[in-house]
Amino acid sequence: MKTLLIVCATGLVTSTVVHNKIRTLLETSQIQANIVQCKATEISNHMNGVSLIVSAIQLQETYPVPIINAIPILLGKDKQTVEGEIIQCMR
Repeated sequence: MKTLLIVCATGLVTSTVVHNKIRTLLETSQIQANIVQCKATEISNHMNGVSLIVSAIQLQETYPVPIINAIPILLGKDKQTVEGEIIQCMR
């Protein structure tokens, strides 16, 4: 099972909203995944086994996995494109 890391500035409110939307997306797509939330300063602590990062903020570091911007999930603009990218990465 793949792991998806959801990142925001504090690891609380925004990442929880994104988590709920992605969880529903993956369930609807019949994809099982571990979903972990954290704040940006904790990413390195959670990278073991991560297949994808979905971030609500601009990350300053680079990581060895794809990073997808979470803002379209929150605002709805280009949401289907981003959801398709998440599904493709998590299959």
